[in-house]
Amino acid sequence: MFVVRRNGTVRVWRDRCPHLGSPLPWRKDTYLNRAGDRIVCAAHGAQFEPENGLCILGACLGQRLEAVPFVLTSDGEIILTEYPHDLRRTSS
Repeated sequence: MFVVRRNGTVRVWRDRCPHLGSPLPWRKDTYLNRAGDRIVCAAHGAQFEPENGLCILGACLGQRLEAVPFVLTSDGEIILTEYPHDLRRTSS
């Protein structure tokens, strides 16, 4: 998962490209392009709008990143309300 705080808005996204299923960053914790206005997939250069996760350029055009539900507390803390299924702990 990763968080984008931009223009007073917070979004939490699953770190997975909808096209390849691969992690997005090209370098540890580097999700945005140089201008800071698009989320970029390192695997094939797809670009996503940070506000809604919509792919606007690349192989997954029209698809969206998976949003992770959360609440934002009054002091700015992010609390996840649901965990993506692959991040849940499983008992053996």
